[in-house]
Amino acid sequence: MKKMLKENRTLLILMCIAIACIVISSVLLLKYFYFGNGASKYGDRLDGIEKVEISNEKKDEIVQNIKQNELVDDASVIVTGKIIYEKIVFNAKASLLEAQAVAIKSLESFSDEE
Repeated sequence: MKKMLKENRTLLILMCIAIACIVISSVLLLKYFYFGNGASKYGDRLDGIEKVEISNEKKDEIVQNIKQNELVDDASVIVTGKIIYEKIVFNAKASLLEAQAVAIKSLESFSDEE
């Protein structure tokens, strides 16, 4: 065994270095992909959103205003980050132009900052 270690000392050292590199790479990849960097998924894109945050009361008010139209069956407002989704379900009597008019009018409920 000692004779074999002496003859293959260089190979043994190279294998130890290779194993150490594989372990370090695995740990770094696991940390990067599995645990992430610990920050928000939006990064710094949402800085200052607190100034124009849309409350649940405002969302409910907007939904009620949209539902008052006789062409609308259902409506909802979903806020994700800085994106506001309005989902409006129209009944069969609504034409495309009327539906567009209702959708555009619903945007007037938001301020320019929002």
